[in-house]
Amino acid sequence: MNNLAGSKPSSGRASSPVLLLDQSAGDLAVLLDSHLVPLKIKKIKESKRLRFEFNVLNLFNQKTIRHLDVLVNRQRDPSAETDLSNVNLLNGFNWQRLFSQSTYAQDPSLSADPTSFDPHKNYSVNPTYGLSDLWNSGLAARFGIKFMF
Repeated sequence: MNNLAGSKPSSGRASSPVLLLDQSAGDLAVLLDSHLVPLKIKKIKESKRLRFEFNVLNLFNQKTIRHLDVLVNRQRDPSAETDLSNVNLLNGFNWQRLFSQSTYAQDPSLSADPTSFDPHKNYSVNPTYGLSDLWNSGLAARFGIKFMF
């Protein structure tokens, strides 16, 4: 189980998820939502009316990416954790070197290159790292008729 820094996982060593916050992490496309809501009210009698409404959400079907996965290591997996037990966080540390020393990265049957950030070459790397994992839904429309009296 992968816990936050300061707590002890089942292996008994201090560990933390590897999270990159570089300049490219927040560069996403502009989020533009276009909605259309035409309606028509038709008078039937003096105080009775029919209301016709057509509601279109995301009119141009823009499936804009809203979030990229920035977690480098596999979560909740002790073999993909970095060992921070001998690291003084106040002095700084080389997280790439520590990440390449994880159990999965050092296993030759799973990882061909422990310093790679490609999940096909290093099994410690999260397969969804750098990929989009949240985006706008597509076009949605509703038609409604309301009788008002």
